[in-house]
Amino acid sequence: MSAIRGATAREIAARVLDVAPEALKPSWARSTWEGAFGSKQLFVALESKSGANVRSLVKIQDGAAIGTLDAWGDVYLPGGEREGLLHRGVSLDRDAHLKVSNFLLELSDRAQGSGFAGAYTAHQLERYAAAGVDDVVLTATMERGGYVWARQGFELAVQGATGAERDLARAKVLRGQVDRALADGRISATEHAGLKPRLMRSDQTLPADPLLSVGELADMPVGRKVLENADYDPDQPTGWAGRKLFGDGPPTWWSGMGMTATDDAARAVRVTRAAGATSPISAELARRIIGVMPEAYDTGVSLSRIEARAAEGGVHMVADRARSAVNIHLPDRVGSGGVNQWLVFRVGAANATRRAGELAARVVTSADGKVSTSFDRMNGLGGRAARAAERAVTKALAELDWGAQAT
Repeated sequence: MSAIRGATAREIAARVLDVAPEALKPSWARSTWEGAFGSKQLFVALESKSGANVRSLVKIQDGAAIGTLDAWGDVYLPGGEREGLLHRGVSLDRDAHLKVSNFLLELSDRAQGSGFAGAYTAHQLERYAAAGVDDVVLTATMERGGYVWARQGFELAVQGATGAERDLARAKVLRGQVDRALADGRISATEHAGLKPRLMRSDQTLPADPLLSVGELADMPVGRKVLENADYDPDQPTGWAGRKLFGDGPPTWWSGMGMTATDDAARAVRVTRAAGATSPISAELARRIIGVMPEAYDTGVSLSRIEARAAEGGVHMVADRARSAVNIHLPDRVGSGGVNQWLVFRVGAANATRRAGELAARVVTSADGKVSTSFDRMNGLGGRAARAAERAVTKALAELDWGAQAT
């Protein structure tokens, strides 16, 4: 396939960038997570001395558009001293559900107490809502804390639990947080005694007026001491993690405990569909993305053409459409973008009665438009069937339009 040339990888990625969801664009990541905040004007940079940057991938697979964005950055004082580390991510699933993950924000002691966390959080949440994000996943104790997030409207929730079961689970986490704060010396015995009448009892029952809200705890004078700087121990109910929802509909939690906002103006589109089916929104996005690329990057076309050429050559090849995909790495100012395809086939003998194995073709478009392919033979595929299958792939791909006239 060395003779095939088409549109360059950057040209194709730039076209896809125009129609991709806003929250998957590197430029959105920079405008959302970079900037100066707080009284000390701590500055977040996603392109920094440690080489941190933004990587974004859009994938078309089995008729659906999915994607991820990963961003690392550093936090600096105005004088250029590095004082922290940031990690954020975005994911779009085949249900068209857009999720942001606030993985990590670490600040040095010198950077504390400037109001940075509160101002930065408020800025992020405003940007998330405007971009149509459905929910935010975070690990509160990694942010030096749960206090900042609790003050931003997050509240404890429990997977699949309602009513009394939910109240018991919330009370257990809050009791663990308060007890750990006492053990760590962050609150005094007197402060603990002041909270104890509202905490879950040792026999796992609730008092008449139980403390069930992390937001209420954050509003108490002692709340900041309890929720800030709490070490997370997965074996004890002292740390918490969860989501802020932008829209209607029930939350689904990725861990035992979580939190959800009580008041959001943004509303997400919800579509009722059969389990396992591709969202109509995701399918439409996939069609838009395929529509701006040359024919050869439509895996549906590629797979069908290869199956036909294989049949003409007496080789039985059945495309595995669920595993085949086209991957577009969206361009950033520090990267050129890239495109590759992963095409997977089950290969049988000529009479199609015996399976010979699997063949995967990886097709890569270079920065200058050169198209190259490599093969992986899997599950015992070899010999004549493998060589015939590879010839069928090579012949079919050479017949496709790779956008050589793109400008």
